[in-house]
Amino acid sequence: MNSIWKFIKTTFIGGILFLLPFVVMIILVREALRYLTKLVTPLARFFPFETVFGIDASYMFSIFILVFIAFLAGLVARTGLALNFRKKIEYSILCRIPGYSMFKRMAEEKGKLDPSTNLQVALVPDDEKWQFCFILEWHSNDFVTVFIPDAPNPTSGSVAFYPNQEIRIVDVPVSEVIKCLSKSGLGAERLLEGKKWID
Repeated sequence: MNSIWKFIKTTFIGGILFLLPFVVMIILVREALRYLTKLVTPLARFFPFETVFGIDASYMFSIFILVFIAFLAGLVARTGLALNFRKKIEYSILCRIPGYSMFKRMAEEKGKLDPSTNLQVALVPDDEKWQFCFILEWHSNDFVTVFIPDAPNPTSGSVAFYPNQEIRIVDVPVSEVIKCLSKSGLGAERLLEGKKWID
């Protein structure tokens, strides 16, 4: 009974953490559009048309403004000053949010947003078995910092330190490992089949 309750609880929490970024994004976009529409509505009387494809012209213009602002923000984000500011914000605030770092690295891996991202998947020993881990840091003293994710909630887990020689790197995408762990390990055989273990 306890194992069933633990499975339900961890799966529910994992689902919440997975949906949270999308919910936050939807809320922010909706609120931004609502605010912009209020600003644009007084100017609507100067528009040569009232609707665009059946949608209110002021609302469509608000969408255009939001897209334009997002594009400008993307340009600014490429500057060194913005990158340094983002890193400070992430380190002091965002990295404290459960699952943020993991989702960020998954997005970077999938979208190739940051060429310097070097998160590696590996296997580490645990008694007489092996388990997935993500390599976080290589130490100068021949040790490695790894994050060992839980299943079926891979955004939670533990941090451990292993000697270099005990790490077995596998050429597997982080996103695929996350998906496998979310299914309580289902698909691991396919994931590791034919993969080369690097000593």
